Amino acid sequence: MEIKLRVIHCPLCELFNKLPEDIKLYYPQNKDDVPNSEFIIIDCKDCNLPVVIYGEHVAELTKEAYGRILYKCRMLFGNDVVIKNGHSLVNDHISLHKINKF
Repeated sequence: MEIKLRVIHCPLCELFNKLPEDIKLYYPQNKDDVPNSEFIIIDCKDCNLPVVIYGEHVAELTKEAYGRILYKCRMLFGNDVVIKNGHSLVNDHISLHKINKF
């Protein structure tokens, strides 16, 4: 099992440590799998649309990571889904907001 780098007091890392009960989780399906996930997909409290939050602090996603995320989003929401890099609460923590249909 690969250890994920989490930063203490980072609000996005904290989601992986303890996901609040009131947040809708799309991926992974089981809350027990969240701490070891590469990314999670939850409902954004600001825009009420699904948002992908990458599990580590990185400047940008690799093509492979983006491909895994896009694949999972299309499996969950359909092949015509679009994901965009959105604002993030933390500068070096990737989140992909506004998962929309074309």
